[in-house]
Amino acid sequence: MERLTDKSSNRSAEPIYFPVSVLKLSVLSICSFGLYEIYWFGENWRCEKARTNEPLRPVWRAVLAFFFCNALLNRIKSYGGRTQVSVSYSSGLLTALYILLTLCYRLPSPWCLIGTLAFLPLIPAQRAINGINAKEAPGADPNTRFSRANWVAILIGGTLYLLVALGSFFPK
Repeated sequence: MERLTDKSSNRSAEPIYFPVSVLKLSVLSICSFGLYEIYWFGENWRCEKARTNEPLRPVWRAVLAFFFCNALLNRIKSYGGRTQVSVSYSSGLLTALYILLTLCYRLPSPWCLIGTLAFLPLIPAQRAINGINAKEAPGADPNTRFSRANWVAILIGGTLYLLVALGSFFPK
């Protein structure tokens, strides 16, 4: 049974989907060379499993995000529609863009850096998630602050990213 909160009762403090600010999603995705996106998919599938009680495998759906991205984006859009949260993105278009940008990692240097923008198609979904969570679970932590672990990842990943970016523009 899927969880929709009752308007007359106290709303749940548990978020419906994985809460994270768009800024945090963007920075951690770039600094982790896309690994944060896998985490993002896994957390959203974990929330979806808890919400629907379906026998989902969040880890596999995250690792195989190419195949399950559209399904997740459709579920988010559908839930938003049922809760009167405006969700106007095209799941198919965002999925295609996500896959295309992710495949850019295979391009020769410096064009492979375009792959670090694969998080961009996830932003409309995250905005919808944040709207859903704000409406359905207003007491839930919106996950906007960077933790110490996040800062360590930003420092290490950002330095590596900068070195890769600079190295790709200099001849060998």
